[in-house]
Amino acid sequence: MDDLIKEHYNSEDIQGLNLYRDVKNWYSEVQYLDNENQFYLELFASSLIKKTDLNQQDINFLNEELEMLKKKTDEVSHKLRDFLIEQEGMKECDDIHCETFFLNTHQKFKLEIENYFQQNRSLKTMLFSHLLKGIKKFL
Repeated sequence: MDDLIKEHYNSEDIQGLNLYRDVKNWYSEVQYLDNENQFYLELFASSLIKKTDLNQQDINFLNEELEMLKKKTDEVSHKLRDFLIEQEGMKECDDIHCETFFLNTHQKFKLEIENYFQQNRSLKTMLFSHLLKGIKKFL
């Protein structure tokens, strides 16, 4: 495997590679979560869920939460695409103020995306709990 970091790279090049890799990884994760969320939306709309012992109020609540998360996922996905393009501007920086701006922007975005991932995990934990409870009673 070729080394990602070449001997002639300076610290700014390496930093840029790491920032770019972060954003690409986040984008990949968001795309996966979007597919996963779509699966749950279709699952809750299916007759399979109606056969479990989940009450309609729980199903409606979880479905609404999934719909809100889908909107948030779409928003985050668009922000990531824009952010990836924005980060290209870091290559044009010629002073420390410019680089600091991009680094601070990256850190703020990192906090936002980590919060989004946490919201996703929390909802999935709730989904698993409800589904498991409904399936156990069904079996």
